[in-house]
Amino acid sequence: MATHIYLLTVGESESMYLEAYGLLLSLLAQGEIEDCPILIGTDHPERYGLFEQRVSTYRITTEDFDSWRGRHDFFGRAKLVGFRELVREAGRDHALLLDSDMICRKPVGDLLAGLSSGHSYMHTCEGVLSQRQGGAHLRFYRQFADRAYGTLTVDSTSAMWNSGVVGIPRDLLGIIDEALATYDALMEEDADYHFVEQFALGAHLQASGRLQQAEPWFLHYWGNKPGFQSRLAELVEAIRSDGLDLTSATQLMQSQLEAGRFDLPPVIKRRRWYQKLFSD
Repeated sequence: MATHIYLLTVGESESMYLEAYGLLLSLLAQGEIEDCPILIGTDHPERYGLFEQRVSTYRITTEDFDSWRGRHDFFGRAKLVGFRELVREAGRDHALLLDSDMICRKPVGDLLAGLSSGHSYMHTCEGVLSQRQGGAHLRFYRQFADRAYGTLTVDSTSAMWNSGVVGIPRDLLGIIDEALATYDALMEEDADYHFVEQFALGAHLQASGRLQQAEPWFLHYWGNKPGFQSRLAELVEAIRSDGLDLTSATQLMQSQLEAGRFDLPPVIKRRRWYQKLFSD
């Protein structure tokens, strides 16, 4: 059974599309996704002209995406709903949702085999909430511990998983709806945290007993966007100035990966506002 690969890129952010180019080219350069359809939910399908022979697009308007943010106006809820819409559009194959700010580190054949054998994946485990020494994760746990939200109870074993990668085998796809129900229930209890979406997904997948880390395959550079975007901008400029087709662009990315052009730290120390936004 095939694995569908999904991306969500809605809006006008130039950097988001630059990141999506980098992710797609790194996936193609690393290989082992020949049998994987790639579906991108976007309001700008024309942005993906370079990839037209390899990817499909599903139109999501900004109005749709904004409505999915819910009455609390959180991006995480729109991401969950968008994931569900892409799965419904593509059929019930195994699903691999990727954030745009990722670089594929190595061929993903073993990850795809894991999905086929029933494993689920998220990017990395950030720790058990109840065991944190402080910060937003521990505050979240103390606020919601020992109560049920949808079909999930927050308890001392509940962990935070990063949702830069979300891989779900076909038989567990119903967890997307369960995670959305948990998300909404938490938000009704004033869960004013940016990570509620990834907590809900991770907790439900963790409860399945099949959750593994996808970090060996993907580098998630949320904490060093300027560094990676600079390298990606140079790459895309070379592709455009030389008029490269997708095959040649993929070969260029492969050579840059081999040369270590993207061997940058995924997280660097940022100003206080940046640290607060992504604090745990």
